[in-house]
Amino acid sequence: MNILLDASPGQLARLSTSPGSLPRWFAAPIAAADPELKIGRNPREVFSSLAGGHAAKSALVFNVGLLEAAASAMPFRQTRLVSLHQWWPPELLPAWKNAIYQNVLGNSRIILSYSAADADSLRKRFPGADVRWIGHFVDTDFFTPFCTGEPAEQYILCPGDHRRLEPVVVAVAEALSIKVVRFSTDPHVLDYHREHPSRFVECRGNISFDEVLELYRKALLVLNAVDDRHWPVGITTFCEGIATNRPVITSAGHSCSGYTFEDGFRPYATVEDIFNPSAWIEKVRGLLESGSQWSDGRSPRDLAVHISSFPKMVETWRSVIRDAESQ
Repeated sequence: MNILLDASPGQLARLSTSPGSLPRWFAAPIAAADPELKIGRNPREVFSSLAGGHAAKSALVFNVGLLEAAASAMPFRQTRLVSLHQWWPPELLPAWKNAIYQNVLGNSRIILSYSAADADSLRKRFPGADVRWIGHFVDTDFFTPFCTGEPAEQYILCPGDHRRLEPVVVAVAEALSIKVVRFSTDPHVLDYHREHPSRFVECRGNISFDEVLELYRKALLVLNAVDDRHWPVGITTFCEGIATNRPVITSAGHSCSGYTFEDGFRPYATVEDIFNPSAWIEKVRGLLESGSQWSDGRSPRDLAVHISSFPKMVETWRSVIRDAESQ
């Protein structure tokens, strides 16, 4: 399989890191499933790999640009496309971009989504297409709880970059007079909290993976206050939170859609009315007062290992690649 994606040196380095030393990159299970995996978006190399005697058997569309649009419409293309759908819904796109996305998806052998609700929507848009929900990979060898059951410190953790509800973060901290640690690599997040300071909110940027892990492990709970109405934004935070076995409160939209045990049990809390700060405040207050206990095999960590761990995702990607490349 070829992944049509420009990867940074740091991401490529995390393809083969030893378990537990650093969080493996999202493509690590794909590389384990396919030893011939290639990654890149160089147009000359991509187009030469799509047809002819040495054509790649499959290619993963991660983002949609002119390259992917041309590849999906390429005559005599021998490579089968697999699209990982994590984009705006078509009704919110300009007509020209909607047409490109529809063409890419319509020409995909398999369409994948991290959200079960999104997968249902895709099946309606593309009747008869092979649409599959897959778990979002989280490296459960790195994101682990404290082995000793060390008690949590007195703060709430709110990680992440995209479409977080910053006023909700401040409202929760102020209403409950509790410290909230907000970390992000997005400079706009830091700007927001400089302009809207709260004595209860501590904002950090560009911290190491070891610091990220420590913050998860010691948090009272993880607050995933995210606007996920349109696609599964916030899903990385959600998965890292449950992998470290923290109580997680997340939006009831795409960020957690599909993440249940077989009987439907969900070892996390959700908020429906995401733009109502009071809904988040009450959910956080209730969880802090009642605490969280899970029976054996039913914890957030158990769910993460069951759905999103490295062995599970290697198995998932082997199945996707096999089916995409079959005649």
